[in-house]
Amino acid sequence: MLNRPGQAQYNLTLAAIAYMQGSRLKAQGSRLKAQGSRLKAQGSRLSPEQARAGCIIENRRRAR
Repeated sequence: MLNRPGQAQYNLTLAAIAYMQGSRLKAQGSRLKAQGSRLKAQGSRLSPEQARAGCIIENRRRAR
């Protein structure tokens, strides 16, 4: 690609946008991870029978 005037600026802008999107996704990921560990903690409070029932339902949902 020829380096036209303004091309570097354009590349920088694209890089900045990509970087911002990346950090947004990372934040979203850590939020989801926190949510997951909360759910896991909630799951370990359930009795084994309840947990097993939950697993069966989850697996059925996955099988579809």
